[in-house]
Amino acid sequence: MELDNIKTKLRETVPDFASAIAPTYESMNWQWSPGGTAPHVPDIKEIRDTLYACIDGLSEKWVAHGSGGLEAFYNMPSKGESGEYGLRFVFSNIVYFN
Repeated sequence: MELDNIKTKLRETVPDFASAIAPTYESMNWQWSPGGTAPHVPDIKEIRDTLYACIDGLSEKWVAHGSGGLEAFYNMPSKGESGEYGLRFVFSNIVYFN
């Protein structure tokens, strides 16, 4: 399967995935502030748009792309292993430092 086909298949799953994960953002009061906007819990449209942007960010170099706890990913088949692709919601505690 080519990367363009994977992206097409991923796009087909976005509406259902966004609808399924939106209540999690609500219940956790997980707020986003993209582009410096006022912090807010994302609505389904914003979640969908973010997922589409994550999918668009996939390339031969970038096999995973994420933002706001959402991630699109793929792995091409390798010797003895099947390929995979999907969307995921990641809850983590990351600390950035220089």
